[in-house]
Amino acid sequence: MRDVVIIGVGMHKFGRFPEVNVKEMTRTAVWAAIRDAGIDPKAIQCAYVGNCLQGALQGQHAARGHIALRSGAGLSGLPIVNVESGTASASLAFRQAWIAVASGLHDVGLALGVEKMSAGATAQLLAAMGGAVDVE
Repeated sequence: MRDVVIIGVGMHKFGRFPEVNVKEMTRTAVWAAIRDAGIDPKAIQCAYVGNCLQGALQGQHAARGHIALRSGAGLSGLPIVNVESGTASASLAFRQAWIAVASGLHDVGLALGVEKMSAGATAQLLAAMGGAVDVE
């Protein structure tokens, strides 16, 4: 394994923003990280996107990261892997991007964690969160 460094970070402000969707949150965070890193976005060779509840709350069950990165941030043409691990989804995305770079598979990776927990009714949110534990 080779050494890995974090060259850029970005985020969307935390809070309730009913008018802001996952794509906009993605665009804000990803482009802040790209600017912070001072790289051409085409240098990004892989992306790992952590999200847990968007399927249950908004019906976006598949290709969450692909849609958020392509439609939200304008990134395409790279392998995008969606990861879900409950409240550790973003941490797992970071771990996987780190492994991709540390192993030498890629030189520049992107890790994104994005969640919109204010979407949907309260009962819907509580039911979705209840699915993050052993339901049997």
